[in-house]
Amino acid sequence: MHTDGSGSDIRKVPLGRRLRWGAVAGLAAGLVALGLSQVGYFQELEDSTLDLRQQLLARPSVAVQKVAIILVDEYSIRTMWKSESVRFPWPRDVYNAFLDYLKIAGARGVVFDILFADPDPRSKTDRAFGDAIREAGNVVLAAKLELRPPDLAADKFEIDPSAIERARVNAEGWDQPPWEDVGLFLAPVPEILAGRPALGFVNVQQDGGRLRRADLLQTFPARGSIAQALPLAAARLGSPAEVPIVVEGGVMRWGGPPAPLGADGRPLVRFYGPPGTIPTENAYSIIASLTRIGEEKPPIVDPQIFHDRVVFIGINAGGKEDVVASPVSDRMPGVEFQATVCANLLGGEFLRRPDALGRALILLAVSVTAGLLLFAVWSPVGGALTGLGFWSLLAAAAAAAYLSSGPLQVIDLFFPAIGVGGAYVAAIAAAYFAEGKQRRDVARAFGQYMSPVVIREVMRSPERLKLGGESREITVYFSDIAGFSSFSEKMTDTELVSFLNAYLTPMSDAILERRGVVDKYIGDAIMAFWGAPAPVEAPGREACLAVVEQRRILAQLNAEFLARGLPQIGFRVGLSQGPATVGNMGSTRRFNYTAMGDTVNLASRLEGANKHFGTNVLMTEAVRASAGGAVAARRIGKVQVVGKSVPSTIYELIKAEAELRDDERRELERFHTALELLERGATAEAAAQFDALAEESKGSSRLIDLCREKCHDLRQTGRTWDGVWVLTSKG
Repeated sequence: MHTDGSGSDIRKVPLGRRLRWGAVAGLAAGLVALGLSQVGYFQELEDSTLDLRQQLLARPSVAVQKVAIILVDEYSIRTMWKSESVRFPWPRDVYNAFLDYLKIAGARGVVFDILFADPDPRSKTDRAFGDAIREAGNVVLAAKLELRPPDLAADKFEIDPSAIERARVNAEGWDQPPWEDVGLFLAPVPEILAGRPALGFVNVQQDGGRLRRADLLQTFPARGSIAQALPLAAARLGSPAEVPIVVEGGVMRWGGPPAPLGADGRPLVRFYGPPGTIPTENAYSIIASLTRIGEEKPPIVDPQIFHDRVVFIGINAGGKEDVVASPVSDRMPGVEFQATVCANLLGGEFLRRPDALGRALILLAVSVTAGLLLFAVWSPVGGALTGLGFWSLLAAAAAAAYLSSGPLQVIDLFFPAIGVGGAYVAAIAAAYFAEGKQRRDVARAFGQYMSPVVIREVMRSPERLKLGGESREITVYFSDIAGFSSFSEKMTDTELVSFLNAYLTPMSDAILERRGVVDKYIGDAIMAFWGAPAPVEAPGREACLAVVEQRRILAQLNAEFLARGLPQIGFRVGLSQGPATVGNMGSTRRFNYTAMGDTVNLASRLEGANKHFGTNVLMTEAVRASAGGAVAARRIGKVQVVGKSVPSTIYELIKAEAELRDDERRELERFHTALELLERGATAEAAAQFDALAEESKGSSRLIDLCREKCHDLRQTGRTWDGVWVLTSKG
């Protein structure tokens, strides 16, 4: 047996065991990744994988056509000063031009992402702007929640009642707490509020330095009222005011497409591309276009591009610069972020991510699957390629999910990478340690006995050997030489050894040729079994065919013994099949691969029971069933051997089915008919049948005589018989 480090047959741990290890290692790696997901730093790394998807895969959708932006930029400020002598900040009535222009355009609504919280020092412009807002009727203005001033009591909240009324919404089921330390609500001045615009707060919260989620609702501290965000107020333009907002099961229903909310009530925003993706025009071009329309000249900007859109107006210039860091840009105009959120609302395009439980289950499933794959490959290079390929498939699935409109659009990538990497490290470590141990175990176990065919199979699949014992379904064989003691006494020691070698060698070869394992020799007796350490298909059939071959061998041996003047011999065999404990048993210094249990004991008892029935091969019903049509057998009935309280159905092995003659088949059928009559209590009919068989039988006369005696005894005594042959001696 090859036991050095170069042996290629045992370079792999059995697949089944590797898969079990892989499942455990993958689960452990997944749990580690799951623990890391609770750490903010690692969650930011996960978020960065979504940022990358947004950068690479973001594209405009139909929802982008529902919004537009007018930007007060540096160009507009400079040009207004040069051409109109209007210095920034502009008088409030300048913004009336946007309302007039967008009314001509047929815009769905106008949203000012500009705080008008301070009065315009120029008289009457605030009131004029308020009047224009009232006339337009589809305007949303910005408000802002501010930190509580140090001199404001903790239970106080400064807010204009009319402002809170314009920002307030009925949001059933909203249970998120208010932001801490918020004590002011900056709203437009009363003259502008008189125009009855809708209000929406413009506060945003960053996640790891970037805006990834939107705030749509917020609870007013100390008042219990709920305010809507600017994009939500914009999206609701044109909807009946009485339509309630309902938050249930992590979803907000507001009159448009349902919006999935995160655990903190903040949806994950889908971006459509870099800054400028949403159609944007500069403010001066709009003002100039309105003037040209009044002069009946072609406008610089065609009003039709704003038709039926929600138009956001914001400032991004000089000291009024309003930029935010988003997944797609470090400098996205704040007004474009607000417009993006509004487009998400109108198009139902917020990204959907599994809840915490769903993310955990996906992570563990991915990690366990990776563990199974990597432990199946069981190779450093192959494992690395497999792990990389598996994660690449996951990344492709994540990209496809992001682009889909299904219920699952955001799949984690960073934490699964930790799970896959952890499973890979575990696989390489396990392969390193297991290979050396396995070689030693196999060499130590099989160095004690011989079974070349089985050894080769076990070296290819070492999981079939379990050191220390395991329960296996096996067929057990016991045999000895009939009358060995009487003639062995007439031999010298040298003659006896030579005789036994001549007998045991071919008998053992017959067992090994049928893939059996020779367990031990006890004088003239042989113990063997099939089904361990390597499984054998139909072990009972293999055992029976080995016995059939042994009969041929015994006939040849007897011919040789006769020529040498040695006595003729016969053998007795017991076969049983069932569960047994098999493995290396003994001391730490010396052990043997053997089998133990009731199945083994029963085979030994059946070998001895041959003396009682006058047979030479007895087997249990399980062996008979395993042998199938390979052999012919005679049913003897239920037999209770010494040491067993439960009887077993026993058969006599006759010969190979293919060798059975027609007259022998008829004799078997007649015997079985007679036995059934005896077992049913029809003793007279059974006796007649057995008497006829006794006259014609050329073999098994002892068995037939036992049946005749049983019939006679039952008829004489009038007793009934339960059909069980009870043996009182071991053989």
